[in-house]
Amino acid sequence: MTNKRLLLDKTTFKACFGWLVLLSFLSMKKLFIFIIFLIFTKTSAFSQMLLEDRNEDGSVIVLAFGDSITDGFGDGTQPGDFVERAPAVSNVGYPSRLENLLGLNVDSEGVPGETASDQGEFRFPFALQSSNADVAVIMEGTNDAIFETSQIDYTTAIQSMINYAKALGSEVLLVTIIPPCCDRSGREIFTSAYNAKLKELAIINNVKILDLATIWTNSSNSPTSSEFYNRPEGLHPNSKGYDLVAHAIASGLLDIDVLSGSGPRDLESSLGLDEGSVFIRTLGEETNE
Repeated sequence: MTNKRLLLDKTTFKACFGWLVLLSFLSMKKLFIFIIFLIFTKTSAFSQMLLEDRNEDGSVIVLAFGDSITDGFGDGTQPGDFVERAPAVSNVGYPSRLENLLGLNVDSEGVPGETASDQGEFRFPFALQSSNADVAVIMEGTNDAIFETSQIDYTTAIQSMINYAKALGSEVLLVTIIPPCCDRSGREIFTSAYNAKLKELAIINNVKILDLATIWTNSSNSPTSSEFYNRPEGLHPNSKGYDLVAHAIASGLLDIDVLSGSGPRDLESSLGLDEGSVFIRTLGEETNE
């Protein structure tokens, strides 16, 4: 992960300067109250200071690009619910949660049923350009696994997306694919292969990667039948699963190693969340079972 970079656009500079001026006039008691207010209030200025306004338009925009998992299919169900077919809900899932967590505009561009190697590769340039995003979160490949797309075709598609993002000056966060379970467990052989290619592409292109697959599996009580999935459907997260995905992607954007010992607490502190809100399990941490 790269070091955090300050956003030096005029809007944020003026905001920070204004805070400093205000603080100079506050008494110690009022200063304490003001600091508490800042800690527990989510502001876009905080997130914008940690992310980079790469197109210098005065704000940070995140593009969430992917398939039905990005679109939010399956959201609204709970662990333990019997779900053979995930509810077809749209524009929820992790992007709306991420927007609330960061206080930034997150453009949700998830298309159900889309493969990276076919539609995704050609849709990405239009989605990125229309959103004017500074950061592109790319999480796609589950449908490629269903249709058994070759590793070469999948890798070529993702590389094409990276190339276009770099041409526009946008940062890229690649996200590994969560392993299907239950009725769709046979697709994991493909998602595992794609994830290995994503890691290679991150190194070759010097872009960020979030190993969501490891975070997901490590945080599950049963790696082969994760409670974060709609089960037995095994493809789309339930509400708790989308909470986990949003927290994980936030950690990737903020350069927080959420699998380290202090990672979950560091993320809570950065986002102003209550202790225990982030239930991602660190490496080596025992399960509850």
